[in-house]
Amino acid sequence: MNRLPVWIKALLLFSQLLLLASAAALGDSLVQTSQGGWTVFTLQKFPKYAVRVRNDSALCDTSVRQLTGYLDVLDEGKHFYFWFFESRSNPSEDPLALWLNGGPGCSSFTGLLMENGPCRVLPGGKDIEFNPHAWNSNASVIFLDQPVNVGFSYSSNSKTPSTSVLAAADTLAFFQIFLTAFKEYHPLDLYLFGESYAGHYIPPLATAILEHNRNGPIIDVNLKGIGLGNPWVDPIAQFKSYSAMAADDKYGPILPDTDIMELDQKYRTCKSLLDSCDKYRSRLTCIPAGAYCESLYNNAYSKTGRNVYDVRMKCDPDACYPIETDIETYLNQPEIQVRLGVDGVPRKFEGCSNSVGGAFLGSGEGYWTSADHVSELLAQNIKVLVYAGDADWICNWIGNEHWLEKMEWRGQDGFLSAGNLPWISYTTGSRAGTLRVYENLAFVKIFEAGHMVPYDQPRHSLEIFNLFMDRPYE
Repeated sequence: MNRLPVWIKALLLFSQLLLLASAAALGDSLVQTSQGGWTVFTLQKFPKYAVRVRNDSALCDTSVRQLTGYLDVLDEGKHFYFWFFESRSNPSEDPLALWLNGGPGCSSFTGLLMENGPCRVLPGGKDIEFNPHAWNSNASVIFLDQPVNVGFSYSSNSKTPSTSVLAAADTLAFFQIFLTAFKEYHPLDLYLFGESYAGHYIPPLATAILEHNRNGPIIDVNLKGIGLGNPWVDPIAQFKSYSAMAADDKYGPILPDTDIMELDQKYRTCKSLLDSCDKYRSRLTCIPAGAYCESLYNNAYSKTGRNVYDVRMKCDPDACYPIETDIETYLNQPEIQVRLGVDGVPRKFEGCSNSVGGAFLGSGEGYWTSADHVSELLAQNIKVLVYAGDADWICNWIGNEHWLEKMEWRGQDGFLSAGNLPWISYTTGSRAGTLRVYENLAFVKIFEAGHMVPYDQPRHSLEIFNLFMDRPYE
């Protein structure tokens, strides 16, 4: 047997000691305590944050491990509620995913109980049923209510953040503590998913994670990709798309030719205002731009009586989606809130918060683009998926395809020339949509789906979710 030189033995021993010291330091930085039925985790390097959790597998998907709890911001009185579901398949290897709904100001439990969660609420809101096409089929999924004062999240003495960059700081702290406390999930690939205004939430959150990884946080967050469903990313592209969507003959034409011509003519003013907003990114430039453009297109579309989230539907006088009322009924049952560990039972749950939405829109953020963050993610080899149901009006596929095509990044020319290919579903055998992929960017148009793709096409949405993460199709 060959003997190693003494200096190599010394080097190996030194390396092992360093690894042990690092592991010990990481363990010492994590403090675990018990408090009123909660297990509370804190990190010395994040002194103002704590994550408290409880195990409860009695609701929704009883076949998997669940965690419910809060991210507490101790010096600001903010408390972010989350509900975690482990993968139904292989939780030790399947990726970890975060899901955020949009709004701004809407609870991620809309997604959980209406779209891609392990269960769906039943009509009337008194009970739930198992969802066989849930996204935790091949991934462990966290549904997080953010920003603060959304859903079961609340604040006692702080203001609601008004920009996605501010909201991202708290979510980043959550990942640091959660992945340190539950080390079994730390090595897993992480994907950030969301829809609608999450097109503004997620890109800056992803760039913040990468920045902290570079600067040596407690642990690296193993971010691999982001997925944006019918996202609101680039207002200039989205407002321009409305006249083309109105003329699209698959579900229309939605507006008469005279209205479409007027929209095209007035878009010049809209674009000029949005250009100023995007350049200066201030309330002074962005709020007038949003007010003009919103009124122009909302007034035209409102005459149709159609659902802004699905042009195939008329809206009920009380709600475009009665299931959203059922979700509120279910989550406002005191016995359900007790089982979920909600603070301050009974606590009023609302699917969307007008005050949070107003704070974000009042900052003007929603009227400048977040595509610059997406471009930065692509440059750092993060995978990006944008998918869009073809029946959505408000964040329609035409506008999303447009901003992807005009976004400057290393693969722009290749993406433009790639073209859209038919997507034949492996799970249903039907033509499910179109697909365009170049390097680490993918765009999918999903047929016969509105704004909430997992609600309208649960099997196809699960398939594209799994394909993006290189998981089995079902």
